[in-house]
Amino acid sequence: MAVAVSLMTVLHQRQREIHLRDEEAQRQHRAQADLISLWFDDSRDLIWIENRSEQPIYEVAACLMLPSGGPALDGHTHIPLAAGGGVVRVLPPRHRTFVSPAASISHPVPFMAFRDVHGTPWERDHNGNLRQLATGIFERFGVTSEQEGYTESFPQPI
Repeated sequence: MAVAVSLMTVLHQRQREIHLRDEEAQRQHRAQADLISLWFDDSRDLIWIENRSEQPIYEVAACLMLPSGGPALDGHTHIPLAAGGGVVRVLPPRHRTFVSPAASISHPVPFMAFRDVHGTPWERDHNGNLRQLATGIFERFGVTSEQEGYTESFPQPI
């Protein structure tokens, strides 16, 4: 009986170690993405993007969405990047920049996608929720980089 209890204890401890290793690997995988944020500045009609990490991020696409009652999975209508946002090729570490929507929109909801230093695509919604993308950034927005081009960006240190 004592051998069985010892074996169960060892197996339980091994499973716990594996679980903790998996959690740490996931935390490290998300570490840079967790330090990227965005917000909409109502006073200047700008979408601000901030990279608080120590590594650059790439293909940063930010846009505005409108609340909708439509069938969109996220409950919002995505505005085309050309009208409601832009794409920044590279945002250096510890810098912020902005994209300026082409038109003023009442009650906008900012949304972004970007690639981390490892090439992993991520998206962050207006509530700060972070999710790894299964597709590329431009596919997420339904465009190609050639169609939309890039927004001129002048990142500022933070």
